Amino acid sequence: MAVSACSGDSERHRERAPVALGASFVQQRWHEHTDRADVRVTNLGEDDVVVTGVGVSWPGFPGHDVFASDATFFGGQTIDLAMTLPAPDCTADASAPVMALVETEGRLHTMDVDDAGTRAIRSIWRSECAAARLAAVADLAWGETWRVVSDRGEPKLQGSLELTRRSDASRVAITGLLGSVLLDLEPVHDRRPLLRLATDQDHASLPVALGSNGRCDAHALGGSTQTFLLRVDVQLGRAEPQQITMTPDRRTRAAVLDVVRAACRAG
Repeated sequence: MAVSACSGDSERHRERAPVALGASFVQQRWHEHTDRADVRVTNLGEDDVVVTGVGVSWPGFPGHDVFASDATFFGGQTIDLAMTLPAPDCTADASAPVMALVETEGRLHTMDVDDAGTRAIRSIWRSECAAARLAAVADLAWGETWRVVSDRGEPKLQGSLELTRRSDASRVAITGLLGSVLLDLEPVHDRRPLLRLATDQDHASLPVALGSNGRCDAHALGGSTQTFLLRVDVQLGRAEPQQITMTPDRRTRAAVLDVVRAACRAG
């Protein structure tokens, strides 16, 4: 349950008190592309500290909610405490400092998030805002039809990426593709850019192929948490390309795994 850090509750007040705590921000791999994240708190002192709530204060993800926790930190101990990111404000000043909200014994402390945590939250903000800007102009989706083909003796799943215009006159281009720890994502025809949706076009299709990247060890096949996080570089107008993460639907994921297993057996 979130409790507003701007509450008038006399037992809580925001301050930059010299508490012996350090703060960072992390998002675990299995939480990527969700609103779940953690405030990483370290007890820099020797005395035990009980943390009863955490949150983040930054214009890119507005709001000052404090998410309840109940963790005792021994001297030198670091613990990740769960929080939920609000919707991003893509007009915000991303250069503003990122602050952590850490509640101890009814007192709410505001402290700087370290450099690694600042980079992490800004990276998430850039990714979410790039996806939002693209969604306002065009819909990027996987095609509905996929088939297994042989590419130089290796099985691949061939299908397409589809760009469908929604609004605006901006040109949209796909400039790059990137697979995952287990998969290759490649264009069927290599050109630059890979696909262009001109200002007078409503729809464009890019043939692509999914297949094994050669990793066939048991750890890669059975332990990967990011197998289906595939990246597409998209450019709107003359802006710098931004990376959009896409995940195939369940049926396509199953077909891709069949292709990967077949390629590993053949290899």
